[in-house]
Amino acid sequence: MIGDKIKLYLPARAEYILTIRMAVSAIATRLNCSLDVIEDLKAGAAEACIMFLNLPIVPVSFDITISISSDFSFEVSGVGETSFDSVDGEEAAILSKCLIEEFYEKSDFSYEGETLKKILISRKIED
Repeated sequence: MIGDKIKLYLPARAEYILTIRMAVSAIATRLNCSLDVIEDLKAGAAEACIMFLNLPIVPVSFDITISISSDFSFEVSGVGETSFDSVDGEEAAILSKCLIEEFYEKSDFSYEGETLKKILISRKIED
């Protein structure tokens, strides 16, 4: 599995977060990660998608790439844009960003103007 890249393309809707968590869990299990690492990977990947869903400009879909090396890298890009008006969304997005930074050793947030376009996070596979 080392060197593999897994691509997922899903609608940017909360209903698909479970699909993302399950995919990350299945891949991490095949890599013999500890339960703690698996939980961190699942939580961080889900929070990356949740962060997009809580911003004023929400993508239409997610383009997700999981890369396996000595690190487990999760990259999610927002594709397309729709407006979303949420009073609590910005605070929830800030919380998601804090959680991502807690679960993963490296995080990079790419913006186009003020619109979040991509999140790249990675964590060592072994604890």
